[in-house]
Amino acid sequence: MKKDSVDLKKTITEIFIKISIAVLPLLLALSFLIDSAYRYQVEKSKKNILAEISNKTDVFEKTIQSLFQEVFQDVFIIENANEFEYFIQNQSYKNRMEALGLFSRYMKNKEDYLQLRFIGIEGKELIRVDRINDQVTVTPDEKLQQKKDRPYFINSIRSGKEGIYISNLDLNIEFGKIIEPYVPVIRFSKPVKDSKGKAIGVIVINYDGQRFINSFKDYLGVNRDLIELYLTDNNGYYLSNEDSDKNFGFMFRGESLDYTVKKEIPELWNEIIKNSEKTVEIKDRIFYFKKLMPTFRGSVYFEDKNYYWNILTSIKEQNIPKMFPEQFLFQKNTKFYILFTVFLISSIIITILHLKKKESDQLYLTKMILSYVDEAVLITDSRRNIVGLNEGFTKLTGYSREELLNLNTKIFNYSEIHPKLYEKIKKQLLEGLDWKGELWFRKKDNSKYPVFLTINNIINPKNRSTDYYVSVIRDLSAEKEKAAETEYLLTHNSKTNLPNEFMFYSLINEEIKKENEFGILYIKLKKFDNLQMKYSEDFLDLIYQEIVEKLTSFAGKDGNIAHLSRDVFIAILKLPDEKISMNRSLTELSSRLKSNMKIGDKDINLKFDFGAVFFPEHGNSPKDLLRKAMFSVKALKYYPDRSFLIYQDSLEKKIQRELDIEEHLPLAIKNNELEVYFQPQMDSEKDLLVGAEALLRWNSRVLGSVSPAEFIPIAENIGVINKLGMWVVNEVARLTKILGIDKHKNIKISINLSATDFKNEFLVEEITYILEVHGLDFSQFEIELTEGVLVDDYDYVKPKLDEFQMNGISVAIDDFGTGFSSMTHLKKLKFDKIKIDRSFIKDYPESDNGSIAEIITYLAKKLDITVIAEGAETEEQVEYLRGIGCSRIQGYYYSKPLSSSDFKEYMNSHFMSKKNL
Repeated sequence: MKKDSVDLKKTITEIFIKISIAVLPLLLALSFLIDSAYRYQVEKSKKNILAEISNKTDVFEKTIQSLFQEVFQDVFIIENANEFEYFIQNQSYKNRMEALGLFSRYMKNKEDYLQLRFIGIEGKELIRVDRINDQVTVTPDEKLQQKKDRPYFINSIRSGKEGIYISNLDLNIEFGKIIEPYVPVIRFSKPVKDSKGKAIGVIVINYDGQRFINSFKDYLGVNRDLIELYLTDNNGYYLSNEDSDKNFGFMFRGESLDYTVKKEIPELWNEIIKNSEKTVEIKDRIFYFKKLMPTFRGSVYFEDKNYYWNILTSIKEQNIPKMFPEQFLFQKNTKFYILFTVFLISSIIITILHLKKKESDQLYLTKMILSYVDEAVLITDSRRNIVGLNEGFTKLTGYSREELLNLNTKIFNYSEIHPKLYEKIKKQLLEGLDWKGELWFRKKDNSKYPVFLTINNIINPKNRSTDYYVSVIRDLSAEKEKAAETEYLLTHNSKTNLPNEFMFYSLINEEIKKENEFGILYIKLKKFDNLQMKYSEDFLDLIYQEIVEKLTSFAGKDGNIAHLSRDVFIAILKLPDEKISMNRSLTELSSRLKSNMKIGDKDINLKFDFGAVFFPEHGNSPKDLLRKAMFSVKALKYYPDRSFLIYQDSLEKKIQRELDIEEHLPLAIKNNELEVYFQPQMDSEKDLLVGAEALLRWNSRVLGSVSPAEFIPIAENIGVINKLGMWVVNEVARLTKILGIDKHKNIKISINLSATDFKNEFLVEEITYILEVHGLDFSQFEIELTEGVLVDDYDYVKPKLDEFQMNGISVAIDDFGTGFSSMTHLKKLKFDKIKIDRSFIKDYPESDNGSIAEIITYLAKKLDITVIAEGAETEEQVEYLRGIGCSRIQGYYYSKPLSSSDFKEYMNSHFMSKKNL
């Protein structure tokens, strides 16, 4: 053994010397060539990148010149428009309205403009049109601001120069404060003079600076992930930086003033000051900058005469190969692999050539290799007599080396363990082919174990016959155990060890194959989140254990249970002979699970929902059955007194209808599917139109006409009710103006608000703002809320109702008599109007004597509250209501809810008839 070790060391030394002499010089030369090629490609790519950026910068500069020239043209067109000239000559109301119309039209056609203003000689805004959320809005007189101290006004009026002034790119300021979220803006201003050449004001266009910045990013968007792109002003402040906190630092105080190129990269700033365009390399980064100084025809002045924009790009040299991977034959990170491959191949060739000369050493190395192989290796001759093996084989089989050498492989009884497979292997090997596959082996103690066997046919090149078979055996015992454990984890719930959803489908498929009727019970534990917050994980495990025991007992020996998710269980049940008895069984299970569970020293009260389906009656696949069981549980909300349901097609259609509404409702506003209808409110004593209730209608492109009774509750559940409410308020305000309702001050428009609306902190401000924007009288509007809102959300409601009334907006309680509002609330809230619910008058006189309507009317009179009745459809009902003192009527007797055009016709016809009287 000692001699063998010495021979091995000698052989390795000889091989190493040959490799050192032949391979190392080759590797050094190859390394130099790779480095040279890499550096050449880096320099070439660097020039290409910088040339591309420079070209794009030139294009962007020309684009900016063209864009600004268009703005200049707009300023001159507005200044010379007839509407504006008439307003300059005579600032009458009519001329001002026409000038406002001119400004509004321009704003609608110019999406890049944020504001269009005319500022008087004293610095006060006289006309201002804003773009807010893509809507063009005329600013009311009371919100016009004083701008005499703003630089663009000073430059335009006090400098005495002719031409257009361009402000620095900064953030928009209103009432002395920076607007949030931040709005970048460039202001173009031009003094306006009268016929005598005297300055009388300034036209100002606020251009959307964010579009300017976005254009900059789009034009110079070259491999944006690897190239850092900045835009700065002439003082080095960032106007566009990936770190948005560093943008417009000059607008703020404190450390923001230090966010400049001058402070962060002083070496680069020194070059920027001295050059208009240059490439600068600092450490491992390559910077390219170019000053953007657009030139214009005519008199154009910047707020800062030395103002310019600086386009700055930064590239890490190490990223250049990533930007042009197809051009880099040799990547830096592949150099090692190339050299290693060359080294390995050269070493192998040298080793093989060396070992061919020393056959004895080759045999020794073969033995050494076999001793270091983890797998078991067995070598046999063509008659399958064992001629060689490694230590791994002895460890795997339990046989010693001495027991096996010169014996035949028949001792392993392969033919008995796998008789058919043995014949197949034997045939394949006789054909000179290799074989590999899984099978079972026996150890010396006769125990079986799985292995992966590879048998290689060693062919003699001279006579093309098999000299040896080399078998490599890998023990699969640990892998099989791990695979079994993994499969168990994949198919069972970790908390309860019950089959999970994946295994559930297999169980159902097995039952379906039997073609026997069976039932599936979907069991949902309610309010699991509360349990999870209240109890520890260990205690939850005890709860699970108790549930599983009761479900197992219920399912019986012929049933199965599964745990699909943290709060969902499934029971697979054998159906009783009469399915009607299933109701009794489910009632029994519900009672058993709902009863208090004694766990430790605690009494736990659990609640469950159950949904049942039957095979094959309700479906033929696991997914279909599970889906319908889930529908049954979801449909329980229609039956609050029940805890279980057996699937019905009608329930699925109802649930599906709700899901369809949930899907399409959020798009209703965008798709212009909503419409406001008006139902007239009449004074029956005077036969006079005194109001109208605004009612929302939805005509879906997909679902058709959808009733508010369907979509309003869903809108509240999915969180879009506030958006719908504000849309209704805005649409009602718009229609009030368009239809001319605002001209009839005696008509009060009622708008319904939900409980969710009252949780909006700025509800009153938003509604009054909308009415104010449309120039409407607040006192012509009324807010309606139901008794349910009053009872559930009194603390939210009362302050807002007081605020509505302080703003002149009256408040009505809708559907009065159907809720549970107390007299105390009714008195404290001081409602302006009570609406008697239609249920108290619709059946008069057939099955209702009208007593409740009379009581409500009496109560309202005593509280000095206006009362109105809904749902009057016949003359007899109207006469009765008038007789008990309720003269205000809303119902089909006078009119059904009308579209805006029909309501306008109704209103005009009504007042025309009154005029003729």
